[in-house]
Amino acid sequence: MQSVRDYFAPFDTEIEKYAEGVHLLNEGAEESAVRAFEQRYAVRLPYYYREWLKIHNGGELFAVPAGTVLSGLCGDNEPMTGESYLESNFDPVKRGGVPPEIFIIADTNFGDVIGFDLTRTNQYDGKVVEWSHESGEISQTWESLIEWLTDELEEGAMTVDYNGDDK
Repeated sequence: MQSVRDYFAPFDTEIEKYAEGVHLLNEGAEESAVRAFEQRYAVRLPYYYREWLKIHNGGELFAVPAGTVLSGLCGDNEPMTGESYLESNFDPVKRGGVPPEIFIIADTNFGDVIGFDLTRTNQYDGKVVEWSHESGEISQTWESLIEWLTDELEEGAMTVDYNGDDK
């Protein structure tokens, strides 16, 4: 198993190249908040995702003008940047028809959701999938959280430069 620093190094290296405001990432959640979420909903988040939440508790990638909204823990806190909360996974109305085996971790700017496929997730990491709101099916998969995050930055870099200007 990789260290958390090594695991997220590709993301950290790339995200640091962008001007302030291109990405809006929230401060990390406390370990106690992550633990309380897991206890409240009787779930165990994959290790690397738990660590991600303690580094960046939600936010938005390529927030100029609108990008991918990363879900965070709301808990008892005020709403945060991004306004997508992991607690919504347990509200059938907010899930909008997304199958229960997909644990939603992000929303795209065109209406699809990104999540862990719980049938292919282990205690450390898992398959990340994009669920298409149009077809009602999985449209893309990634082998891990970091593979999806890295791909998200690569795709965004095709349309937005490091200063946040359109290409």
